[in-house]
Amino acid sequence: MRVFRELYDIRPPHNVLCDESYLDSFSKYGTKTLVANSLKEFIGDKMKLYITSCSLHSSHNFHGVLPRGFTLATCSHVPAISGSDCVEQRIRSKLVKQNLILATADSVLFHTLRMLPGLPIVRRIGDQFHLKGPSDDERQQARIKKEQELAHLNG
Repeated sequence: MRVFRELYDIRPPHNVLCDESYLDSFSKYGTKTLVANSLKEFIGDKMKLYITSCSLHSSHNFHGVLPRGFTLATCSHVPAISGSDCVEQRIRSKLVKQNLILATADSVLFHTLRMLPGLPIVRRIGDQFHLKGPSDDERQQARIKKEQELAHLNG
């Protein structure tokens, strides 16, 4: 998260947008009650969890019932579309708050959005979390920015 903080000023409190695959991944392992707490423990900063109306309706295990600790991010899709499509549209159209982190277990959504600069993605695989690191370009930008700051301080 350090590179994301330096380059994109992504700081707590984070706005974490979750899709239905993230929610449903907990039910597979019998840990439905740990949906919010486990992500908060993994990221370790203050955050607010969101799920779109479409993702909530697409969930196989929550059946439209908002999980404890989540805020509903309303969308205009009537009828509802797939939760992953809704999340992708929301991120690409910039209808999201600052300090956004995406939480998903959907490999297609992950691979579709992983190249977007400045978007940290927490991917759940099995019972493990993985944070998508910044791209090589983002790392290079961070190095250049750090060198420029040091050069400015030194004279």
